[in-house]
Amino acid sequence: MVVQSWADTLLPVSTRTWTLANAVGELLVGLLLFTTRYTAPLAAFVFLSLSGTLCYIALAAVTGANVGIGTELLVIIAIHDIGLAGLAARVTLDALTRDS
Repeated sequence: MVVQSWADTLLPVSTRTWTLANAVGELLVGLLLFTTRYTAPLAAFVFLSLSGTLCYIALAAVTGANVGIGTELLVIIAIHDIGLAGLAARVTLDALTRDS
């Protein structure tokens, strides 16, 4: 719904398959975070992933692209992702300080 049709050409699989595979990956990362073994790299990965999402949202907002959802919902998603990115950054820093 949010990914435009031009993005289909950039993906090696369908948008639906890509989204489902991404969901499986996110669940795996979330479950691995509970083990506290690889907290710093996993939380850093989450931070980078959310940063990429925020860049996409910013690009859509600046260019006025129609991404299939209303501006209000896009702002809510951005605010949500900013909070999660901040949390992931803090978890990364805490894990790095704890491990050193």
